[in-house]
Amino acid sequence: GTVSVPKNLGTPGAVNSRYRTNNGPAIDEVAHWPPVPGANQRALVTARVRDPDGLGSVVLRYRVDPATSISSVTMRDDGTGGDRLAGDGTFSGTIPGQVAGQMVAFHVQATDAHAAPQTNRFPADATTRECLVLFGDAQPAGELPTYRLWMTRATAGNWISRGTAHNAPLDTTFVYGNQRVVYNARALYSGSQFSSGRYNGPTNNLCSYALTMPEDDPVLGATDFAIEFPVWDTHAQREQLSYWLAGRLGLPSNHRRFIHFVVNGWTAGARTATISNNLGQSLTAQIYEDAQQPNGDLIEQYFSADPDGSLYKIEVATEQGNAFVNATLEPFLTTNGMKKTARYRWNWRKRAVNGSAHDYSTLFALVDAANATTNYTATVEALVDVDEWMRLFAFERMVANWDTWGWRNGHNIYAYKGNANPWRLLPWDLDVSLGVSAQADGYEMVGLFDDPGDWRTLTSDPVLKQMIAHPPFRRMFWRAVQDAVHGPLRPEVMNPVMDANYALMQPAYTAMGPGTSSLLSPDQSMSYVPSLRSWITNRHSYLTQQLATVNAPFEISNNGGNNFTVTNHSTVTLLGKAPVEVAFLRLNGSGANAAVTWTGVTNWSLSVPLSNGANGFSVEGYNRRNEAIPGASDSITVTNQP
Repeated sequence: GTVSVPKNLGTPGAVNSRYRTNNGPAIDEVAHWPPVPGANQRALVTARVRDPDGLGSVVLRYRVDPATSISSVTMRDDGTGGDRLAGDGTFSGTIPGQVAGQMVAFHVQATDAHAAPQTNRFPADATTRECLVLFGDAQPAGELPTYRLWMTRATAGNWISRGTAHNAPLDTTFVYGNQRVVYNARALYSGSQFSSGRYNGPTNNLCSYALTMPEDDPVLGATDFAIEFPVWDTHAQREQLSYWLAGRLGLPSNHRRFIHFVVNGWTAGARTATISNNLGQSLTAQIYEDAQQPNGDLIEQYFSADPDGSLYKIEVATEQGNAFVNATLEPFLTTNGMKKTARYRWNWRKRAVNGSAHDYSTLFALVDAANATTNYTATVEALVDVDEWMRLFAFERMVANWDTWGWRNGHNIYAYKGNANPWRLLPWDLDVSLGVSAQADGYEMVGLFDDPGDWRTLTSDPVLKQMIAHPPFRRMFWRAVQDAVHGPLRPEVMNPVMDANYALMQPAYTAMGPGTSSLLSPDQSMSYVPSLRSWITNRHSYLTQQLATVNAPFEISNNGGNNFTVTNHSTVTLLGKAPVEVAFLRLNGSGANAAVTWTGVTNWSLSVPLSNGANGFSVEGYNRRNEAIPGASDSITVTNQP
């Protein structure tokens, strides 16, 4: 084809607008060694510096925080003064040893040998941003990995003085273990309005942190980190244990890793900052968690074949007077009958945007499907991975996480709609799970479905209430309960996991000394709920009892299961029962799933054609993995007389 060439071709051959007669040296691979120097141990700073015009000078400039006066050290590439190899392009300079707890801020400055010399710095905007090194930073007890966050006194003061909801990042240095340093990592508080009210500084009351690494310097392959402490849990592991269970049930599960998190030398083991957690308890967090969030990283992990869809955070909206507006799939219309975008955008907050941030057409299609009045099952299943939704709703109720969309509150779940795949849900914020809530009996015996006589069971979204009650969908819900009860929720499966978690964390708490540790073993109870082990055991027993209420044999129930005769019929409706494990029925050995109608949790009907004479029908049940279920089969003969 012919390319349409514009008449105005710009100024080919002219000087580019970015042209400079001379640019300063390139400075990269800046590092200091050792990453965590001991008290009075020197720190060697190295940097790779190069310029086509040669180098006039390379200088390490540092100050002892909070002083502003800067000292300069000539950096060398001649194999002396700490430089390891002469002429390799890596320059070295030394910061003198400092007393334990002393912070030093530094940057590297290089000038070329051009006739009109230019100077560059690393960081480029030093001293607005600086590289930091803290001397004598203690190593916490135990074998957990250590994350360190260093900031200047001025940055810490700014952090303390500004509002807790301030989302402008602050300049810090991040250290992974004792071997990896990331300069100019950005940090701020993490947490919602429900937790941030207690925050009063990065090293005072317990708080959660959000970290962002430079795009060209990721850690563990990621640039975004959420560093969280066990908000309500003196066992310190309920949330991580819940995510473990979600993963074993086949749900997207955020990876959470126990860590030591040290900020400017402050560790919980050295400073027992506590908070009151609304439940009358005081918590001391020796252990934090590196908590994966539902973001682009998680989407790539679970939906790598369809990663460019739209991610929504389902959240409550707060109106004047702290009135909460729960997320819902109810239809809200403007006066012209169109969906009212403003009503949805605060509850369905876009996180990964495909196209316009103002385009909610995909969500509106979901609203229409969820409120369909005809052909409801097929309409919903065309847009929604219903099996996964019911599995997640069942999981939330099994672990008694009432603070979620799909149960009492309308938030704390993410939703993802791929371009080629249906809507999926991702669990988030499970900090009130496994009995940590102070509500009544800790939810050990709370029901799974809406009970008008028990306010704890009520679903905040009427559309989801209808969806969960729909017989074919409720079977999926029960199927998840069955998988959990017969699998990972069994005490003999979960007990070793919680015991290993406790053994991993316990040394850090023990290091605090007698009488100061707040970590409870799985067998110790809090004042308002049983021990973690007994709660899980009791919940498993309760769910086992509930599962027995929907137990049913696999059978064809027409005429009591006996052969029968009809007269001059073109079709017959087979009726039967099936246990909730059965996901699909297949007729007469067909490889296709039969178009069965579930009229109840265990009751089904199936219309089949008849020919004259004897018609033999064999029905088999298959599980959600398309595997034939042993014993799930029955047959009957229907004789059609002309």
